[in-house]
Amino acid sequence: MTSVFLSWRWWVIAALLLAGCRPVAPPPPAVATPDATVTIDVIAFGSCARQTKPQPIWDAVLATAPDLFVFLGDNVYGDTTDMAELRRAYALLAAQPGFQRLRATTPVVATWDDHDYGLNDVGGDYPAKYGSREVFLDFWGEPPDSERRLRNGGIYTAYAFGPEERRVQVILLDTRWDRSPLARVSDEEHRRRRAHNIGPYTANLDPDARLLGEDQWAWLEAQLRQPATVRIIATSIPFAQEGTGWEIWANFPAERARLLRLLAETRANGVLFITGDTHRAQFSRLDAGAPYPLWEVNSSGLTENVDPRSGGAGRQPLRGLFRRRQFWADHNRLVRRGSDDRLGNPRCGKSPRAAPRSAFERAAALTLSKFMRTIHAPFIMAYNGWPTACPPSMRKVAPVVKLDAGEAR
Repeated sequence: MTSVFLSWRWWVIAALLLAGCRPVAPPPPAVATPDATVTIDVIAFGSCARQTKPQPIWDAVLATAPDLFVFLGDNVYGDTTDMAELRRAYALLAAQPGFQRLRATTPVVATWDDHDYGLNDVGGDYPAKYGSREVFLDFWGEPPDSERRLRNGGIYTAYAFGPEERRVQVILLDTRWDRSPLARVSDEEHRRRRAHNIGPYTANLDPDARLLGEDQWAWLEAQLRQPATVRIIATSIPFAQEGTGWEIWANFPAERARLLRLLAETRANGVLFITGDTHRAQFSRLDAGAPYPLWEVNSSGLTENVDPRSGGAGRQPLRGLFRRRQFWADHNRLVRRGSDDRLGNPRCGKSPRAAPRSAFERAAALTLSKFMRTIHAPFIMAYNGWPTACPPSMRKVAPVVKLDAGEAR
């Protein structure tokens, strides 16, 4: 009897010791899931959130109580093949007070881009992508049996929200897992381009070059055949932009043409692209080869911004707040209307002043309202961040545009 008791006691002690040898992970955060009973009215989205910087942008996001937030990639800047280092980067994001409030109050979905996938501008040849996928899905609370963990071709997924007459489909693509190498211009050409803030990349004309893998293409076709009123396609790099020299779908012209054909073949209605990566805001419209005019809203970044007027110095961070003149509009033409003031914010060191509705806001509202009236959609909201040099009392930001029943306000 004594030996049985001792044996049982030692088993308990051994179990406790083993439990103490490894950290106990907190329960994963809630993940937004498709729910036909939930009506989406406000969608917020953004990209490029450096975890080592303050992130006051969340105050503005939460003030509008979005029904969904979409992370478009570069959600942290890991830039490593060391998964322990990548987990530390996510831990810093998790410690941001604003991010914690967002997760506690707002359904969140996410895809990745190069810096949270692996290394700068990396694609399918990234050697640690399986480990990175595990870290990513653990952080965003995907369950062990999630299809994102089990299927081939990356972390792509889709969600559906709302009743049939207001069904919103949110499609998150993975533009990293199977991406072929980028094509670069010569060093001499790149030096010339830098004077105009154009990057080193050009179209990859290899017929076998790909941006998405075949598994993802087959899955995407099935998703586009699902009924929906609005289809928001989230892709970490811009789809409609051309000639930037940075990472865009136009670097893989056959892949972009394939997606345009797929939209036509599936008769996918109400498509709107939301994209990130560029560290600036841009509205673009693509007509050539499209079944109907396709609009793209580029929202970047939550902490990172660049000044397109930096010339030969390359893409430089703004010293002030996000500028209205950093707005790109229809057909990729740079809009230079109105003043150079900042989303209703004062320049650091000056007293606050009220700003009237700007040409930037009017142009943004007009651009999106055209699309919204076309598909009879009542909702969309985009956010951009700004550098955080200003005192907290001056860190105010307005949404780029909010539409209600097709009317800008």
